[in-house]
Amino acid sequence: MAAQIRRGSGNVLEKYSEAEIILAEQGTSSSVTKMPQKTKKKSGCPSSSNTTLLLISNTHCRTAKYIQCLASGVPIVSFQWVINSCKQNKALPWKLYLLPSGEQESGEVCEQNLLEEEEGGFLMRRYLLSGQRIFLGSSDNSEFCPLWQPLLDSAGAKVRVRPRTGECCPQ
Repeated sequence: MAAQIRRGSGNVLEKYSEAEIILAEQGTSSSVTKMPQKTKKKSGCPSSSNTTLLLISNTHCRTAKYIQCLASGVPIVSFQWVINSCKQNKALPWKLYLLPSGEQESGEVCEQNLLEEEEGGFLMRRYLLSGQRIFLGSSDNSEFCPLWQPLLDSAGAKVRVRPRTGECCPQ
């Protein structure tokens, strides 16, 4: 899949932290961010002059990357978008390949909450936890805080980390 994306002039980011840099370059706000369409970075589309930051997945899931992208408003699309775009040798509309954000306890599928494009080629991105204060604490798991603090930050929360004798998340 990564090879197909690269052959189509796309970039593949291995870590979410790379996507955070791109999101920061696009500008930030406490509750809503305007994201210019033309400057987004990751694309799996052949011959596409417009590039877009997307997460490619086979299904909705609860991985760190998936949740981080949901929290920061990065659209998540099916890998079929890449395959079908390559087959047709053109960028297909990725919105047709959006994956669900997850499932409710009842099993009902929840759609991603993306805002539509406005005039001037801007997308509006909401921060789900804007204005919320969250206390983050962990006992022995050294990976807990480094994973969750950036995720909560990207969702707009004000995070406070429980001080402890060992290192968790520096503030």
